[in-house]
Amino acid sequence: MQGLTSRDFLESVANGADATGNALYGFSVIAGVFGAGSSSTGGGAIVGVPALAIAGGAVVAGAGLKSSAANIRGILEQQYYAAGGKAANEVGRLRVEKVVELTGGTASGEKVSVKTLGSTDLDVIGPSGELISVGGPAKAGNLGNFVRELRIYQAIASQRGVYVKAYLAEGTPQSAIDKAIRELGEKNVFIFTP
Repeated sequence: MQGLTSRDFLESVANGADATGNALYGFSVIAGVFGAGSSSTGGGAIVGVPALAIAGGAVVAGAGLKSSAANIRGILEQQYYAAGGKAANEVGRLRVEKVVELTGGTASGEKVSVKTLGSTDLDVIGPSGELISVGGPAKAGNLGNFVRELRIYQAIASQRGVYVKAYLAEGTPQSAIDKAIRELGEKNVFIFTP
């Protein structure tokens, strides 16, 4: 694992690292890392995500062997986004690119605001003008903010005479999926594989 970036590790889990082999071995190697670049076992640490090792290791220890790769990826991505910075932005950009590919839409980045709700950036404009919010496991980290963002999307969509969809990456916790369904309706919420 020496020199493995956090993105590489996430991708290896997403692309089939099994819960009883590679993924759990990875957690055992990084458990206890405090961002120094090495672990208590002497193996390489995940580069750039100091919070990942401790939170990820603790959660997986409780999850046992029943964990699926998608659940492990969800746990990792929550911690990965919590670490913030350029790496988290890259994961978001890759998700947006995937949703553009899936929908035939266009990446937006347009900043919009609603007086009573605040502001956010639009992720994707669909081929029919619909507004598409793109997210993943980190949305569950602040459900109130996620709902606020969806409501901003809805207000802007109403002004434009279009509708809103949410594309959430596989591994997104059910709590975030449920909030999106409650706000947008089940037919407008999609789970995708990044």
